[in-house]
Amino acid sequence: MSTATVPAPPLPPRVVADSNVLISALYGGVRSGAVLRLARQGTITLYASPYILDEVTHILAAKLYWPPAFRTP
Repeated sequence: MSTATVPAPPLPPRVVADSNVLISALYGGVRSGAVLRLARQGTITLYASPYILDEVTHILAAKLYWPPAFRTP
């Protein structure tokens, strides 16, 4: 009888997306879009801090003139 354990599969790499990556992906950036696709596929785990998300919201509102419906409260 074998008592060997099967190793757990490796976790996907963890990646932090900054505001530039997120905004570029919204506007069709090829490399930034690829990062989001990898996250959707589960190839990577994508993270963004509340600070980064606030920065994205600010940039969308102040510099890119997104309407209020797309902003977070």
